[in-house]
Amino acid sequence: LEAPGSSYIFVNGGSGRNRSAVDLVNIHSMWGLAEAMRGDFKDSQVRVEELRVTLQFDRLAKEKELDPRPTPLSHDIGEICAGIAFNEAGWPANLAFQAVSSYDHILMLKTRYPSDPLFE
Repeated sequence: LEAPGSSYIFVNGGSGRNRSAVDLVNIHSMWGLAEAMRGDFKDSQVRVEELRVTLQFDRLAKEKELDPRPTPLSHDIGEICAGIAFNEAGWPANLAFQAVSSYDHILMLKTRYPSDPLFE
């Protein structure tokens, strides 16, 4: 758990549209767990990072047609997580989590935390 250079990356959803009460409890629980771990490891070499993704997964065909993405969101998130894990610096010190709410955010994160493409 405390091996030097290790990292934990939480990928959570946002508390946005069409969430059930149980979903909201789960989301906020994960936010709390990530925050608690960041606090516990703040003076160690263990990094705890968090992506809060509010972009929709499993979109309907019509939604994909109206707002196309060049790659599936799950592929982009996987590449970003790999890049974060390989980047020893991690987030800027004052950033608790990174919100991912647009494709521009995805491009920015893939540029900031590059990794080899995981999918072809």
